[in-house]
Amino acid sequence: METAHIYHRLLDSSLLAKFYKNSATAEDRFLRLVFTLFLLPGILLLTLFGCLNALNGATVESGLNFGAALFFSGLLYSQRYVQRAVHLCRISLLALAVLFYYISMVGGASGFKVLWIYLFPLAVFFILGNREGLAWSLSFFAGLVFLLSDLNTQIPAYRYPDDFRLRIHWVYLTIVVMMFMYENVRRFYQEGLHQKQRQLIDEKQKLAEANATIMATTHHIREREATLNSIFRAAPAGICLVKNGVIEKVNAQLSRMLGYREEAMVSRSMATLFTDADAHARFERDLHPMDHRSGIARIECAWQHSSGKALTVLACATRVDASRPEDGMIIVSLDMTERKNAERELRRSEEKYRLLVDNAHDGIFIVQDEQIRFANPRAQTYFGFDDNASLNAPLIDFIHPQDRDMVMTRHRKRIAGQDAPNQYAFRIVNTHAQTLWLELNAVHIDWNDRPAVICFCHDLTQTKSLENQLMQAQKMQAIGTLAGGIAHDFNNMLQAIIGYTEISMKAAPDDEMLCRRLSRVLEAGNRARELIGQILTFSRQQKEEQRPVTISSIVKEVLKLIRVSTPSTIVFVEAIDDDAGTVMADPTRIHQLVMNLCTNAAQAMKATGGKLAVTLKPFQVDDSLKRKDIDLLPGAYVQLKISDTGCGMDSRTVARIFEPYFSTKKRGEGTGLGLAVVHGIVKNLNGSIVVYSEPNEGSTFNVFIPRVDAGTVDMLSQATACPGGSETILLVDDEEIVMDISREILESLGYTVVGRVSSIEAYNAFCASPERFDAVVTDYTMPEMTGVALAKAINALRSDIPIVMCTGFSAALTGSKLQGAGIDTLLNKPVLTHELAAALRSLLDRQKEWSF
Repeated sequence: METAHIYHRLLDSSLLAKFYKNSATAEDRFLRLVFTLFLLPGILLLTLFGCLNALNGATVESGLNFGAALFFSGLLYSQRYVQRAVHLCRISLLALAVLFYYISMVGGASGFKVLWIYLFPLAVFFILGNREGLAWSLSFFAGLVFLLSDLNTQIPAYRYPDDFRLRIHWVYLTIVVMMFMYENVRRFYQEGLHQKQRQLIDEKQKLAEANATIMATTHHIREREATLNSIFRAAPAGICLVKNGVIEKVNAQLSRMLGYREEAMVSRSMATLFTDADAHARFERDLHPMDHRSGIARIECAWQHSSGKALTVLACATRVDASRPEDGMIIVSLDMTERKNAERELRRSEEKYRLLVDNAHDGIFIVQDEQIRFANPRAQTYFGFDDNASLNAPLIDFIHPQDRDMVMTRHRKRIAGQDAPNQYAFRIVNTHAQTLWLELNAVHIDWNDRPAVICFCHDLTQTKSLENQLMQAQKMQAIGTLAGGIAHDFNNMLQAIIGYTEISMKAAPDDEMLCRRLSRVLEAGNRARELIGQILTFSRQQKEEQRPVTISSIVKEVLKLIRVSTPSTIVFVEAIDDDAGTVMADPTRIHQLVMNLCTNAAQAMKATGGKLAVTLKPFQVDDSLKRKDIDLLPGAYVQLKISDTGCGMDSRTVARIFEPYFSTKKRGEGTGLGLAVVHGIVKNLNGSIVVYSEPNEGSTFNVFIPRVDAGTVDMLSQATACPGGSETILLVDDEEIVMDISREILESLGYTVVGRVSSIEAYNAFCASPERFDAVVTDYTMPEMTGVALAKAINALRSDIPIVMCTGFSAALTGSKLQGAGIDTLLNKPVLTHELAAALRSLLDRQKEWSF
């Protein structure tokens, strides 16, 4: 161990490492190390001998010694650049042999002895080039030292024969050559032996590997057999080995499945397992294609339990060895009886629930990946699907644009497992461009192993329509309440305006200009009176009254009003026949009808301008002229035609324009009730309305209203007589201005008037002298005591006195209430002079008749 340590220390030293840095193997490094160790002492000795010879005056010998030292130094240095040390050794040997021969010939005994003693072992080592050569070299080195030392001491050099050195040279050379040949022969046979040994080792290794493989295969086969036996015993399916139609082996599961013991089934015929011979025959028949397909036959057959119960069994049969049918086959069987029963129950359940889903009154649809994956017939009707081929459409495409963010946000939250409302209402637009309101109940489910939402919905469109109508009715009720609240005060003001105007017209009959101006004021007052009546009628606070109306005057009045608010880019074209005829209607309704149609026509041309044409003329319908688009009975009609050159409408829009709340205007520009009201007015008058329109071609509305006999003239244009009298009238009204104008009207008619602005004062005045008064004219709404309470109190004192009640709002006054209070006549404010005069004169004359 110490020698090996020194050896490695020498190899790793920095000085020696320079000489074998190109070595590729450990043997090459060893050769270089030995080469270096031999050369270094030789160089030192030659240098020493050279110095000694130089001191002794032997110049030639000294030169040879120094030359040999330089040569050895060159060899030592040159090994840094030689790839293999053996080449260096053999080159050196050739050079040293020449040098050795020369020195031995001329150098004398001492020089020969030194060189030979040193160079011969080295030459042998260099020739052999291995560790064995080193051993031989050392042996010859010892013998040579002894031999030459002995010759040098016993026999003088000059006594050697002349060819002694040459003979010695040949002897040594012969020995070296023989050693070289022996070594090469020995190496040749040794390499052969080593090759045989390696082959034997390889064969032995192969045999060991083959033996290990056999052992591993045997172990694997045993493990496989154990595994198969475990599977055979523990398998949940019944397994049996059948040879030539006889059962040779069964597992416990098959025994339990059929109700037999295992030993009772062994050696049993396979045919005894079937319910009948036909079932066995079908099984054998289905086995034949097994060899021509995948090698496995799957057969559903009927087996029989030991108790006699029939079992539905799925048998999978395969041969043990396809090339050896005599080895039999393995049959793996599963009891499918419960599964088949469950499948039948499942089919029945599916059919039942499919009937429920398909015939459900509500729509049911499933949304997955934001697409409609399933929809029952009702939901298909909602969305406008023709069949299931239209499914897988994106849900967002059907949601109303105003509801998309709300619906999709809630859907995505529900899919993500976050809290979201399950029930809410939203709008859809189906494939037929219909807008429907749906009330949705959404539930998160798994559909085909992926998250989805099942939605139950029903149509709320009709309900929403009714809600809108209810809201509109509530609005109308609120308007009516407001109208009733202001009608009293407004009618009181109109009472004063109309009353003073009528008195002024009577006071200035000769001033034609003043009478014409006052006539205009009276017309405006009457128009305001009609508008109040229209508001009360529209809010159902007052009953609508129809009377003969000359429609041409109302149309002209509406056109005057509409021109004021219409842009100058719209040109009016009028063709109004004053003799078009008279219709039986409420003038305010006719006014509303014409106003709505003209307003819509003007709005259609608001951006581009155009022409608004209004035509009024008589129209006759008989059997020959009856048209399919005009639903009218034969007879005389008044035709009102209003046309515009605006944007027009397509056929789908025309079909819906009379629907309540349908509007083509922007949000906030219309309520969708204008044309619906027009349609209602026309139908109430037993008329018809026909629309013609094309996109970008304008629209035309034709209104047909039944015409009545022309003998009756509109009450607004009739000149009515105002009868008077000399009786005493008790006049009661809390409004002083109304009191004053009413007093002047009655006094202008010849009556004696006692006026009071307080109902309590009026009652006291009547109590003081009941017989003084011939009639009572009272207001309805008064503080402290209403007109009805005053009438009851007066009637209690004197039941025969006529009582006239004037009111600006009569919704709360029913016939029974008036009769119970003893009120004879009810007049609505503002009361015209001829109305008050006629009512009062009629009651007084009737009272006189009864008194007689």
